[in-house]
Amino acid sequence: MNNISKILFVIFFIALFPAITIAQEPSKLAAAVVAGTEEVQLLKTQIKMIEGYENQFISIILWSLSAVIAMALGLSAFNWYTSKTSYERDVQSLRQENKALKAELLARLKSETDVASKSLSKGLSDRQAEIEVVVTKNLNAKLAIQSSQLAGHKQEILELRYSITKKEAEEAIESKDYSQGIYTYCKLLEITVQKNIVYQVNEILDEIGVILDKIETSLSSYYVTEIVESLRRLPEKYQTVVENIILKVNKAQK
Repeated sequence: MNNISKILFVIFFIALFPAITIAQEPSKLAAAVVAGTEEVQLLKTQIKMIEGYENQFISIILWSLSAVIAMALGLSAFNWYTSKTSYERDVQSLRQENKALKAELLARLKSETDVASKSLSKGLSDRQAEIEVVVTKNLNAKLAIQSSQLAGHKQEILELRYSITKKEAEEAIESKDYSQGIYTYCKLLEITVQKNIVYQVNEILDEIGVILDKIETSLSSYYVTEIVESLRRLPEKYQTVVENIILKVNKAQK
């Protein structure tokens, strides 16, 4: 009987032990969680302290760099100012020296020039007079040659204009454009007067008179005005013949 009781006690203890162990596990787990939470908080606190130290360290470095840069800039500005001041003093000194040297050189130059001018004045005047005579002669000769050449060119141009204008007048008369033909002959008269060839002026006036005597000759009012004005511009010695031609011109007006 006692043996059976012992066996039952052992079986009961074996069955009860897991329950006791399970009952003890939540308390251990809670204790572990609490311990872990405390460690996390401690780590967070340490991290914040480290971050604070780092921020302070960075601020110190930035402040130190700013101070060094400011000192460097200050030294640079001071060196620049002192160099500038020294340079300006040197420049001013050089200017004063140059001014004094210039004044001295000018005084010497003036003195030497006065002496040379006085010694060469008479000879220079004589030489200048000789040069003026030679230059005047050469210039007059060249001007005479150029005037002759210009006169020749002018005459050539007048001859060319005379030939062209005469041809235009003859072609207009041949095509029975009497208004244009007589007007062109009047232009030819102006060129001939410039050439100063009297017989050619008379020949042209005669030719105009012959054309106006033709029965079929008819002039427009516009050309009549232009022809009369052109004829009246001729020299006075031709006006007797001109007046006779003007009468024929007005009679031939359409």
